[in-house]
Amino acid sequence: MEFYRRLSAARSKGRPVLEVARGTGRVATRLVQGGISVVGLDLSPAMLSVACTKLAGLGNIRWVEADMRSVDPEET
Repeated sequence: MEFYRRLSAARSKGRPVLEVARGTGRVATRLVQGGISVVGLDLSPAMLSVACTKLAGLGNIRWVEADMRSVDPEET
């Protein structure tokens, strides 16, 4: 997990990190707790529901329900 945190911190330069197929938010949780903003994308509403419950109140995270093959990110 430390690998993802370091990589995200080095590459994001203060911008949100896009986590694709993020499941229940295991990686996103650690990133947000480390002060990194995250946009979590997943196709499954059930997974999004678990992640939203798990990360309720943490802030710095936005969930997107979409297919990663067809998403056009609004941010760079």
